[in-house]
Amino acid sequence: MTRLSIVGGGPAATLHAEASAAVAGVELVGVGGRPGSAGPLADAFGVDDAPLDVLISRADAIVVAVPPDAVPGVLARVRPPVRVVLVESPVATAVGAASGPNDVPVMAGANLLHAPTVRRALRSIATMTTPHHLGLHSRGPAPDWGAHATDRFGGGAMMDPGARLLPVLLAAAGAPVEEVAAQVSHHRGIDQRAALQLTLADGRRATADIAWADGPAEARLEVADANGAVLLDLLPQPGLEIDGRAVGPPDPHENPVVALGFADQLRRLAAVARGDTEPWIDHRVGVGVLSVVTAAAAAAAVDRGVAVGRVDPTRSPAALLRTA
Repeated sequence: MTRLSIVGGGPAATLHAEASAAVAGVELVGVGGRPGSAGPLADAFGVDDAPLDVLISRADAIVVAVPPDAVPGVLARVRPPVRVVLVESPVATAVGAASGPNDVPVMAGANLLHAPTVRRALRSIATMTTPHHLGLHSRGPAPDWGAHATDRFGGGAMMDPGARLLPVLLAAAGAPVEEVAAQVSHHRGIDQRAALQLTLADGRRATADIAWADGPAEARLEVADANGAVLLDLLPQPGLEIDGRAVGPPDPHENPVVALGFADQLRRLAAVARGDTEPWIDHRVGVGVLSVVTAAAAAAAVDRGVAVGRVDPTRSPAALLRTA
């Protein structure tokens, strides 16, 4: 049995707790991290709302689902018996702060890359002949809880949902991002809409249009080559269409934590804790996504393309946007 602690008490922590109930061989042993931070979640799952040191002492694996400005402080305190940590996206507010504990492996939270329908789509995309169209489109209401839409979160729509959706676009692209250009609408550094153009290492371009807007959350990935197209709905629930044929329509009766990949992500985390496999998705992927978002903010501020990795690593996307 893999003992799991969840640091946090908000919506993301709740999804991970629900995943623990859906995965055999995983026991949720506590939530919270600071006094009173997760009382309702603890009550719902019959576990303690415990201090961070207690959560660490009880766990083989830990999920960190707190605002990104608090992540480095949590990771700095992680120690054995913890064998692996999963950090929800975004992994920090600034690239320079995104480091993990020295002796415990860290996975990046990228639940959609574990979702069965998404993985089927990516396998199909991998067989395509150098796709010339790669586009991500997302709309959904602005988060209205916790640190969202504040400097504590480091930015707005590009950080959430952007940092959770971009891993799918980057996986579909199959090549590193070298440069980012962006047009961003923001209020005091908190972006409400961002249109990104990503230049890949092989010369191709990908786009991402991410915005907070009224109405239900929705997100879609579109990929095409000369011979066909893949349309992948990511939110509210994954659904797949290949060359105009629905091959993975959403099942309204499927448990959302299964459909959205949280369950398979937790299975992977537990397998790493047992020593059966290596961490995937590696924490460096989460740092890479944050680097792309940071470059987008810097590009919007100067109104030109900016190379990924050539931005002040101590500054958050929000701080960079305020220099525009």
